[in-house]
Amino acid sequence: QEYAVGTVCAAVPLTAGSAAGCLALSLPIEDAHRLRSAAETLSRRAAPVLLSLAL
Repeated sequence: QEYAVGTVCAAVPLTAGSAAGCLALSLPIEDAHRLRSAAETLSRRAAPVLLSLAL
């Protein structure tokens, strides 16, 4: 619970050339058990989406 009481958060790093950024997600504390899976899914899907937007 870093940012808002009652939530859990994760951030996924993104890079495009020399630019770096991140995508973050927050879930209610009741769904904390889903955070790792959601972050892994976001990590897998973020790069292809970013690449398609760059083309």
